[in-house]
Amino acid sequence: DRFANAPDRERRLAMERAAQLNEAFRVLRDPLARARYLLELRGHRFDDEHSTTRDPEFLMEQMELREALAEVRDSADPLARVSDLMDQIAARLKAMTDQLGELLGGDSAEAQQREAVQTVLRMQFFRRLEEEARNLEADLEDELDAP
Repeated sequence: DRFANAPDRERRLAMERAAQLNEAFRVLRDPLARARYLLELRGHRFDDEHSTTRDPEFLMEQMELREALAEVRDSADPLARVSDLMDQIAARLKAMTDQLGELLGGDSAEAQQREAVQTVLRMQFFRRLEEEARNLEADLEDELDAP
């Protein structure tokens, strides 16, 4: 608003600065984005196409949760079941967020940073799963509201 009557260059610079501030706020507010940013500052680069976790226990847990999500519609109370799964996912995300706080606090050692990278990769799996669960919940609610 202060730059409404300013020259074009000043307005453009003000808009760019506002966009940067909005992006910074988004990153700081989101634990996953914040952790990725902190790790990038420490020299780690994420390749979203090829970076993944190879932890077999974690991958098995993901498969089990995805199967449970796929079977929600067949349960006696699909909305309650998807809500339970969402609670499990939220609890796991909270635990990983807490873990990242410990791993990235202060001057973390190389081993802590490697574990933080693995935690970020796991969180990305859970974020996608959380989104799928939210979409399924919305679909179920729409089906119940349909005449």
